[in-house]
Amino acid sequence: MKKLSTLFLGTIFAVTASAQIPNAGFESWTAGTGYDTPDSWGTANPLTAALLTFTCEKGTTGAPEGSNYIKLTSKTATLITIPGIAVTGTITLSGTTPSISGGFASTARPASLSGKWQYMASGSDHAHIGVFLSKWNSTLSKRDTVAKLDTALGGMVMSWSTFSLPL
Repeated sequence: MKKLSTLFLGTIFAVTASAQIPNAGFESWTAGTGYDTPDSWGTANPLTAALLTFTCEKGTTGAPEGSNYIKLTSKTATLITIPGIAVTGTITLSGTTPSISGGFASTARPASLSGKWQYMASGSDHAHIGVFLSKWNSTLSKRDTVAKLDTALGGMVMSWSTFSLPL
C-alpha cells in the first residue's frame, strides 16, 4: 500500500520584516521538464524527473493568499520513498546521500516562523518543518547555529490555518 503525506504551504514569513524569505508567497515559478519549481527554492524534482515522479507541485485552487501555494507530497517510485521537500537552498545527491546547501542571507535573527498551512497525513506518515539560522564564526572558521526549529507536525489540518513556531 502506498502511503502519502501531503503538506500544503501558503505564504510563509518570518516575524522580523528584515528576515524576508525569498518567494515566501510561492507566487514565482520556473518551468522545468515536466514540472515547475518555486523560484529561490530547491526541491527533489530535478533529482526524480527521470523517474517521472514529482514531489513538489504548484497549487493554484483555493490558495490562502495570492494565486499559488506549494504542495509537497511524499511518493514511492521504484521501491523507494521520495520525500516532499522544499528548501531555500539547493538539494544535491552525492552517491545515495542527499545534502542541502545554500539558503539566503539575513541581518536579523527572527524569533519565529509564521505562515499558513494544510496537512493531510496517511497512516504513520509524518512531516517536519525545519529552520536553521547560522552565522560565520571567523575566529574558528566555521558556522555557528544561532537559532533552529525542527517541529514534527501532528494530526491533520484540513483547511488553511495560520501557524507560528518559535525559533
